[in-house]
Amino acid sequence: MKKPGSGVEQEAAREAHIQDLKKQARKETNRTGSLFSSEGSFQCFSVDGKRYLVSHAPEAWGEYPPQIETDDHEKVPVTDLAIHKELARMMKEDVDIRKARTDLVKELANGDEDLEHIYLLNIYFNQGELDDPKTESDIGFYQVGRNASHLFFFGARDGKKYMMVESEGMVRKSNYKDGVPSTVVLHGDEIESLPNSSYCDQFPHRVECVWVCRVEEVKEWPKYFGHH
Repeated sequence: MKKPGSGVEQEAAREAHIQDLKKQARKETNRTGSLFSSEGSFQCFSVDGKRYLVSHAPEAWGEYPPQIETDDHEKVPVTDLAIHKELARMMKEDVDIRKARTDLVKELANGDEDLEHIYLLNIYFNQGELDDPKTESDIGFYQVGRNASHLFFFGARDGKKYMMVESEGMVRKSNYKDGVPSTVVLHGDEIESLPNSSYCDQFPHRVECVWVCRVEEVKEWPKYFGHH
């Protein structure tokens, strides 16, 4: 195919390519979860209402057939070609979706490895969609996970990595002469100024519950940031 000549044509072609990747990235994956046991890791898929556990990806199939078993740990024989073919098809679709998501973040990040990492986590958190960033302290933050009580965001600027954690929290009223705002943003060492639980129990009239955003620079991306 002939490559576009002018800069305008090249940019239009790139934008069309990005839009196509976004369309592919939005597709829902077939995998319904993962399972880890003493026998190894398994990917979980549902076929006709029945869940199957598959031991490895389709690109490794062939000479070494995967171990497939039902939710009741009943082994599925290699001769059951219908199930094997259907699971192979579903897993191949997932491989294509993951590739589209990876290719998309590479296009959008323009060689910035930190942004690639952040974009990919955000896309998986949102089932294929890249959020608009949430700006705090002139840093664009993208949500990468959550748990029952906290929201986790990653951001990057000037070659530095940042993490923001949001949750309900207690602050000392005495720190805010003009009244306690509904959202309090704390940076670095300021986070240590939050009253601990014993202080809150002892002096409930001196604290107030607010939404707290904790922003801090990190040397490496944290391993734990809630779940998708």
